[in-house]
Amino acid sequence: MPPRENITLRNVDITFRNFAGQKRLYNEEGDRNFSVLLDEKKAQDLMDQGLLVKRLRPREGQELGTPHLKVSVSFRVRPPLLVLVTSQGKIELPEDMADTLDMVDVEKCDLVLNVYNWKVNGKSGKKAYLDSIYLTAYEDELSREYRDIPVLTNGPARPAIEGSKSARLELTSGDDGILDGEVMYDSDEEPPY
Repeated sequence: MPPRENITLRNVDITFRNFAGQKRLYNEEGDRNFSVLLDEKKAQDLMDQGLLVKRLRPREGQELGTPHLKVSVSFRVRPPLLVLVTSQGKIELPEDMADTLDMVDVEKCDLVLNVYNWKVNGKSGKKAYLDSIYLTAYEDELSREYRDIPVLTNGPARPAIEGSKSARLELTSGDDGILDGEVMYDSDEEPPY
């Protein structure tokens, strides 16, 4: 078996995140991927290695758009290492939590790509797969201030006050499928809570 062809990219910006594999305009359901934004030198280095680097549409005042590399995220053969880093530590995310990385405000991103050489119907090329990613989440002032306070996981349940919005609504269904309920207040009146 030939050695793995890995590329390490540090402190990069990523865009078009779809770790969940959602169906989108340019994405089939189940295809997990994202793009790495590149500077001109790194873009040329990757193109010289045979990878397909594309460009975003140029912004106003730009002659060329920013180069980017699409990276596939696959759990089929060798799952990638997905690490979310916060001031409290790091957590390795399993496949069913990969979509967490779609929602995180990114402060810093380091990753390792595995370059796969493919051949199909007489054609060949190279494709970038995610080997590992360390994504550091941006934390605002309050998140940093309260980070050392323990999270209560088995604390007491919040009691429901009768008539409050948090009170449980009890509905019963008759044989005819119609739900029975009681009007607590009319919209023209002040609510009782």
